[in-house]
Amino acid sequence: MATPYQNTISGLLKRRAELMADARELRERMAVAGSDLAALNRTLETLGYQGDLKAPIGVQSSTRVV
Repeated sequence: MATPYQNTISGLLKRRAELMADARELRERMAVAGSDLAALNRTLETLGYQGDLKAPIGVQSSTRVV
């Protein structure tokens, strides 16, 4: 005899796994973007740029990946 809600539970577990994979991919992309931004900032500073290189409002300046 099947467990009540077995199809629902199975579907929810599948969706959970998909979201976990999406989150992992986004963290990796954020890490790459953060490294790229840091490299661009270093290059700009090396070339003598003295403007404000802080992150825009709504964008985290830290890209720490846990």
